[in-house]
Amino acid sequence: MIAEEQIEENLKSFKSISLSDILNIGLLNRKDTKYVLGLHKLIPLLNLLKPYYSVLTIDDLRLFNYESMYFDTPDNRLYYEHHRGKLNRYKIRYRRYVDTDTCFFEVKFKTNTGRTIKSRIEDLMVNTIIEGKSISFIEENTPYFAKDFEPRLLIFYKRITLASLERQERFTIDLSLDYFNFTNYTALPNVVIAEVKQDRVSLGSPIFKIFKDLRIKQMGMSKYCIGMAKSFPHLKNNRFKPKILTLNKIANGHI
Repeated sequence: MIAEEQIEENLKSFKSISLSDILNIGLLNRKDTKYVLGLHKLIPLLNLLKPYYSVLTIDDLRLFNYESMYFDTPDNRLYYEHHRGKLNRYKIRYRRYVDTDTCFFEVKFKTNTGRTIKSRIEDLMVNTIIEGKSISFIEENTPYFAKDFEPRLLIFYKRITLASLERQERFTIDLSLDYFNFTNYTALPNVVIAEVKQDRVSLGSPIFKIFKDLRIKQMGMSKYCIGMAKSFPHLKNNRFKPKILTLNKIANGHI
């Protein structure tokens, strides 16, 4: 199996892009296209991406640690809205960029046209309660009240962030996913989640041909919802079961 050292060594041969430059293509209002692949396919994917993308580099780091804490209502309203396929749905979370020790409180809104709109404010740390300016932030950016939410799931993972050399496009690669539901840990071993972020879907991007050549099909997946389904087996999850079965096959190297 591929070790992180191999991934980090491979990334050194990419052109680098700084944090300030990549923030200029933040794409907080965007169209997302996701793919899920086995870890054994990551190095071949990276090799094909090199002519077209630069890699975010901070203090010689290219593989970064992330921590996200998601909030939901006591009856898991946000989870179930996604489960039943509701459009115009929300996710509420803290996100911490561990290596730079920066943190944001974020609201993600998925519109009925398939756009992802992310709003965020900087905060000091990941918190188990929503307080201070985050209270008004929720109420200004969602139809909900902050008092109705409680921490539900912590997600730890590593991310590679790439930027196109030719277009307004970012590409993120997430791996080593671990979930904590404040009682138990679960994981998605050997699974890689790749996401193309564009202002609008541009099939002229080389990324789509690369995935086709590697025979990796598009697959929508919410890290939060899959984590909830795996971490809380009592939750209704029939809509997610086919994806969970596919993820298990990927994790076991069968896809």
